[in-house]
Amino acid sequence: MEQKNLKLPVIFFIVGLVVGFLIGYYLVGKNLGFQTTDTKQLEDLVALTFPKPPEDLRTVVGTITKIDGSKIELSIGDPEDYLPHSDGSPQRTISRVAVVNQSTEMYVLRPTQIDKNGNISRETLKLSDLKTSETVTVTAAENVRKASQFNAILIEKVEF
Repeated sequence: MEQKNLKLPVIFFIVGLVVGFLIGYYLVGKNLGFQTTDTKQLEDLVALTFPKPPEDLRTVVGTITKIDGSKIELSIGDPEDYLPHSDGSPQRTISRVAVVNQSTEMYVLRPTQIDKNGNISRETLKLSDLKTSETVTVTAAENVRKASQFNAILIEKVEF
């Protein structure tokens, strides 16, 4: 008789442990790095749709906020804030300074004007041709992710 009285509490105890483990895995396991297949697939899809910018970032697109002599201050998208915001707010921006020197190549590109070989029009640009609020693409010799100022080797402005 005493064995029957012990079996029922032991069964409830084991069932309680299993249920507690499953609930704990579901609630806490996610925070410890455990992932379900669905979560992993969703993360892979997001990474494919919105790839993380490279750690070695040498080309940026930005809006000119100031031109001071041979220095062009740009407002660029923060590479750490590359995913779309669920509230619809814009990407954070950061400021970078591109230094123009004699070896910097500068061009204005006009994709609506195509030559007989199928190349878009590309004309030399002078620093004095640039204005604030224009958007340019700047390429540097060094990584611009952390550098607040860098030497520009190529500046391109697109005109339609």
